Amino acid sequence: MKYTNKSADIPRIDVHLYNFQDLFSHELALSNLLTVKELSETRRMHFLHDRLCRRLSQTMKRLLLGDYLDIAPDKVSFALGPWGKSTVDTHTIFFNVSHTRMQLAIAIANCPIGIDIEMSHSKLKIDALMRSILHADEVESIAGLPIDAMRYKFMRLWTEREAFLKGIGRGLSLPLTDFRFKSVSACVKGVYKTKDNSKVGWFTHYLGQFGEHCASLACETDLCNIQLHTDIDLVISS
Repeated sequence: MKYTNKSADIPRIDVHLYNFQDLFSHELALSNLLTVKELSETRRMHFLHDRLCRRLSQTMKRLLLGDYLDIAPDKVSFALGPWGKSTVDTHTIFFNVSHTRMQLAIAIANCPIGIDIEMSHSKLKIDALMRSILHADEVESIAGLPIDAMRYKFMRLWTEREAFLKGIGRGLSLPLTDFRFKSVSACVKGVYKTKDNSKVGWFTHYLGQFGEHCASLACETDLCNIQLHTDIDLVISS
């Protein structure tokens, strides 16, 4: 999976999206790709489902990065940034991972990136969540909408925020409400600081809804070549 951008000025971002149910049958065959430390981290998780999802996330990450870097998956070396964001040791490629109990999303790019996927369901208490996650103006803009429309708007805003914070490598060390977003196009928004309305230099890209899930990614440009991949067999057999 080599990068084949027609223009080097336009970052390419590959988004790999998988359902964990489709990956479970491959788990035993792939577990030998993980390091002792990675396996030990998964064993500390209390629930079996969470352990399986964690192992498969780590495994698919190694498989994909090994393919892009043209090295064996178990030879991919990682480093941690000052805020705990995982990077490839060589810094020739960038990645980010997000998952729910059902879906796995891995973004790989030739530029810094963040991705977030979340599951929306009828039991999600949107009213309480949005007041702790969204900017006050955003809460006001969606609070009076019909429930389905409000859920859609909230999930999009939530994943955009999470993707941005993961992209800059700060995670929840920065309050979600410290930033707001302004539309550039139907699916792209610029990120601004709430305090002084200054540009941050990042943009969010809404990827859409995938069943009960929705996903967004963030990078440092409003123009990029986003490719979606869902073929598990192509990755595992390569």
